[in-house]
Amino acid sequence: VDQMAAWPELRSRVKAYVRVAGRRWDLHIDNGVVLKLPETQVETALSVLARLEKEERILERDIAAVDLRLHDRTTVELTSAATERRNEAVEARTKALKKAGET
Repeated sequence: VDQMAAWPELRSRVKAYVRVAGRRWDLHIDNGVVLKLPETQVETALSVLARLEKEERILERDIAAVDLRLHDRTTVELTSAATERRNEAVEARTKALKKAGET
């Protein structure tokens, strides 16, 4: 929690700090997104998040969580509505590709 001082923009959006298994933190921000921080190298994870927010506006998207626990990758969990829209888009694309292959 002390590391948040270096990220005042993010810190001001945090509504709850939740300690997980006495080892790491989940941050619940004002739009309902959960940020899952790693047990170690929290500053590195917050830097990755800051870059994603600056370049991609990640926290303004239709997501449920950003998992920063693994140092070599960031995982984004979509909301159920976003997942449904994505599945519909994939299904439509698959049908279009099959139809194009039939002609």
